[in-house]
Amino acid sequence: MEVANTSTRSSDTPVTDTRSYSRRGSLPKIRLPTFNGDLHTWRSFYDLFSSMVGHNEELNNVEKMHYLKTCLAGDAAKLVTNLKVTDNTFDIAWKNLTSRYENKRVLISAQLDRLFNLKPIKAKSSQELNSMMATVTESLGTLQTLNCHTSSWDPLLVHQLSRLLDEDTREAWEVKLGSSTAYPTLKEFEEFVTGRTRAWETLAPAVTKPATNKGRAPGAQSRSDRKIRSLVATTPSGKTGVECRLCKSIHPLYLCPNYLSQSLERRKRVIIKLKLCFNCLGPHRANSCTSPRRCKTCSGKHHITLHNDSKSSSQLLNKNASEHSTDSASESPPLTLLATCRAKAKTRDGRFITVRMLLDQGSELSFVLKELVHRLGLTRKSAAIPLTGIDGTFSGHTKGQVAVTLYSALDLTASYELRAYILPKLTCEIPFFEVSRHSWSHLDNLRLADPDFGKPGPIHVIIGTDSYGQIIHPNLIKGDPSSPVAQLTLFGWVISGPVNSSTSINQGSVYHCLVDTDLQDLLTRFWEQEEIPKSAITPLNPNDADCEEQFRSTVSRDRDGRYIVRLPLKSPVTLLGDSSATALRCMSRLRSRLNQDRTYAKLYSEFLLEYQTMGHMVPVAEPESANPFTCYLPHHGVLRKGSLSSNIRVVFNGSSRTSSGISLNDILHAGAKLQTNIFEVLLWFRSHRFVFSSDIVKMYRQILLHPDDQDFQRIF
Repeated sequence: MEVANTSTRSSDTPVTDTRSYSRRGSLPKIRLPTFNGDLHTWRSFYDLFSSMVGHNEELNNVEKMHYLKTCLAGDAAKLVTNLKVTDNTFDIAWKNLTSRYENKRVLISAQLDRLFNLKPIKAKSSQELNSMMATVTESLGTLQTLNCHTSSWDPLLVHQLSRLLDEDTREAWEVKLGSSTAYPTLKEFEEFVTGRTRAWETLAPAVTKPATNKGRAPGAQSRSDRKIRSLVATTPSGKTGVECRLCKSIHPLYLCPNYLSQSLERRKRVIIKLKLCFNCLGPHRANSCTSPRRCKTCSGKHHITLHNDSKSSSQLLNKNASEHSTDSASESPPLTLLATCRAKAKTRDGRFITVRMLLDQGSELSFVLKELVHRLGLTRKSAAIPLTGIDGTFSGHTKGQVAVTLYSALDLTASYELRAYILPKLTCEIPFFEVSRHSWSHLDNLRLADPDFGKPGPIHVIIGTDSYGQIIHPNLIKGDPSSPVAQLTLFGWVISGPVNSSTSINQGSVYHCLVDTDLQDLLTRFWEQEEIPKSAITPLNPNDADCEEQFRSTVSRDRDGRYIVRLPLKSPVTLLGDSSATALRCMSRLRSRLNQDRTYAKLYSEFLLEYQTMGHMVPVAEPESANPFTCYLPHHGVLRKGSLSSNIRVVFNGSSRTSSGISLNDILHAGAKLQTNIFEVLLWFRSHRFVFSSDIVKMYRQILLHPDDQDFQRIF
């Protein structure tokens, strides 16, 4: 294959004959265009090569053929590789190229694919905007040369392109349109985009100037510092201290929440693993410890956190913190209510379910419970943001992002679309105590967003500062300093603040035992997995619903009772290009292997013979071989060699791309999952005394394909 190298030596690059341009010797030589078989660049190559070489009367056919071969690469070069450079071959080669690539239907489809497959712009970027408009201009110009009239496409193009803009740019576009009722033209949209990109490019040096550590103000964040978003707000103290060997935060081990939240046995394992002293928790062995400190409970040679007592971790934490703090308080911390509210969220099948939300100004982002995302059937986007909690403790990554519309439980006409990040668990039940209704006169007759604000309950959504300002209203009602306040929001009045000491707190006391809610939940799930699950009908997404509807409206049965189905098309078959070239190349490679491996050839031949004998494939009649709407599937065999015999599995590749870049599978619905969950099948085995199994020979091939669709599954 003769391929021109255009990247290493300029002398290899074909140029036009400059004999007639000697008077312009100071100008650089014009490079000839290259073409590698990409349909998007065919028209440009065709026009340039024709004008510079094909219609140049000063060049003979030998020179034209030489220039043509040096301008071609890839699949295009293969069409002229076997042609010699003679006086008679240029016309043949040029005819081969035009007959192969001058296909207006395919060329127009390729340009339309470029227009309607443009990707959305996620952030302000002059480069992406310019690239988008360059693609539009180039595709429209190519369509015009193909006699495809695009003069009346302005509403369609403006509608499509405006939906691809980032949020800020789209908002600016809508503001520019203002109160105009006439639909904008493509020229107006181009002028708007040009103005935006020029403004960004002018401001770019000032905006994108890289920051350095030199001269940075104390406390200023670098770009890498901003990558980690906070789950709760923290105030940097500027103090230095001992780094915890367990969580790497700045505090001693005996004040570490992760350490104190564990059981006594687990704490001992942590000490052994970290090779610390059981007496002072220092980095040495207990038998060599010189510290005079002993357990304050039993005076034993061990740290108080390792004392075998029934005190809870929270008691130890409060005790240690008070002993090592100069400003410790002897009284219990005040009881406070956090702002909670209830809202309605709509499921995929149109039902409303009630969700409970926490308004948290200490959270930079909004979060949603993973379980709620599944119940609502929301479509998630990829988003794995690292989270940090109090004292810089790492709290994991988010599991994606969703957009959920929340409706007021008091007025369904009031709603807000919340963009939230997914977490498997948000927080414990809030509040952790139960408040009996108190006589707070300033809260009387208010339409509360959460009537049960004083009862512990689960939280499904956390609304952070990114959305907090959009749902609150300016109304605020205060009482005395020891009572909560009421804030008006989109969802009603929310209650938050301190609960005075005279309030009746319904809190039970437990002696000699601690309730481990996590362990209880784990045991509950263990019991539930032994139960036979109840079958639930999962709503279909729009694509699967369309596939199901096509099947119901087209399925039929022949006289023997066998089902006849149509291909579940989701796009027109005109998007498919030529598939025969790829199938023939695959067939050529297959023949080489068949000639080299007799066992492989024998098994392959037997498979195809059986396929034809059973009537699962038939030869194509001669008149039908020229059908323009066809698709040839490449195929190959996967040989499995066992201890006793070998067998072969033939794969027909429906994902092989045609010349337009679209494969058969790309225009077909995948359909919903039909297999039964293997867990349910295993439980069925345990529920019955007898089990029967059967097999249907060539099961999938027992379903016949409708004659009108058989041309899309041809093979060589």
